[in-house]
Amino acid sequence: MKYLGIDYGTKRIGIALSDESGSLARPVTVLKNVTGFLDELEGIIAKESVGAIVVGTSEGNKVQRNIDELIGQLTLTTMLPIETMNEAFSSMEAHGKKGKESTSARQGKAPSKPVDLDARAAAVILQRYLDCSQGSNRKS
Repeated sequence: MKYLGIDYGTKRIGIALSDESGSLARPVTVLKNVTGFLDELEGIIAKESVGAIVVGTSEGNKVQRNIDELIGQLTLTTMLPIETMNEAFSSMEAHGKKGKESTSARQGKAPSKPVDLDARAAAVILQRYLDCSQGSNRKS
């Protein structure tokens, strides 16, 4: 089954997809968080034959209310199972930060574009979920 991962932000929404086996996540695109983004998202879900959605949650963050609203909307419009995964530090991990500076900064490279970062953060969130769900399905 193919999964879709979402990293929700007030300006941009990162999107990732898994492979058909549901074991490997990859960044796909970033949607602008404007009126009508839900239609775009539903188009991706239909085009990619997504079977479940994983939304990054941010407990204690003021954006969590918007995330909860998005989950409610997706539940009603897609009728797909929706799972959540803590998104803590996903942007930092997607950026490749180690300590106080990123690898690209230490090597004198330009930092990643925010657009790329949002999609990669969605892939980090989705991969965390896939790894956890595969681990719980393994026999001891």
